Amino acid sequence: MATPTTPAAIRLEAGSTTKINTEGKEVEITVAARYEVQPLEDEAVKAAIADGSIRKQDNVLVKVGDEYVVYTQLTAMTGAASAALLGNVIDLVLDEKGEPKSGEPSVTSNFNYGYDLNAKRAVRQLHEKKVKGPEKTVNSTIKGLMALGYSQAEAEALAKAKLPTA
Repeated sequence: MATPTTPAAIRLEAGSTTKINTEGKEVEITVAARYEVQPLEDEAVKAAIADGSIRKQDNVLVKVGDEYVVYTQLTAMTGAASAALLGNVIDLVLDEKGEPKSGEPSVTSNFNYGYDLNAKRAVRQLHEKKVKGPEKTVNSTIKGLMALGYSQAEAEALAKAKLPTA
């Protein structure tokens, strides 16, 4: 994850320049576009941001091809805040057959998606460890984290702390 060095009080917009730390070095980039995809005008979301149950970060960069775009990231700190972000749709939305309806956001569907991604990550890492050995798994994970913008020291610490054991 590339993190801009611009102070948080300065909102990056399309055309803004900032420095980022990526692959262990600092580079200057120009923001190609800014997108707002979060429900920032929703009253429940505004209240949750104000009381701290939703954390708001204005300048989150996403690399798209060779360009960087920016958006506002909202992080729910509570179940109620998660519900606010999803318009208070808590349970899975079901179709007429009682099956989960694909593409319908809810707290439960988002939880299930993230929970399953974490399980898949663990399975991949366990298999890679079995096939390649633990040291290659750690090195591969470190390399991947550094590609996301973590320093080598951060990547090493994260990889060693988070890799599953079996």
